[in-house]
Amino acid sequence: MIIYDYWGRPQEFEPENYILNGDIDTKKLLDKEFGKARELDLFQENDCEKLYLYDRAKDEIAYAAKKCITHNYHDEEAITAANIQEELEDVFDSKVKCTKNDIIVWQRTTLNCLCYNADGASFPFMPRDINKAIIYTYAIASLFESPGIALVVSSDTAARDYLNRYGLDDKTTLDAISERAAKEKWKAR
Repeated sequence: MIIYDYWGRPQEFEPENYILNGDIDTKKLLDKEFGKARELDLFQENDCEKLYLYDRAKDEIAYAAKKCITHNYHDEEAITAANIQEELEDVFDSKVKCTKNDIIVWQRTTLNCLCYNADGASFPFMPRDINKAIIYTYAIASLFESPGIALVVSSDTAARDYLNRYGLDDKTTLDAISERAAKEKWKAR
């Protein structure tokens, strides 16, 4: 099967090779795919590309081993910008007596859920800044981009400026995000 790495490049992967007694053989996965003896060694390396690929591989193995009903990778329909905007506004409307920081926490939680449902392995890379997080979520959940590309797109100053000025579901904002994503996807090939 094909899985996609941090930059959206295809990688050959056979999840069945890493199933042991109906469970994930993480020891074999770490050794064969990453040259590591323990998960801790991989985490201490702190390489986003390897961490994403490791999580993506574990999700695919769990799905192949029938340990979960979805592999959390673009199983659902794309979420529209209007849906994301509506979810964020609903949080704002339902939390009237909260402080601004509380509302941002609830909005980030909503974005995390949307992102996790679209690509479970990508949500740990969500930016801390709320505007970057909105763009990142749109790139992951609507455009089905990889986390590396989504992070670069979320840092685009023009896209963030349009987001602040016009909102997420405006054509100008969406065009800026889509154009930057296409440009970054081309670079990543």
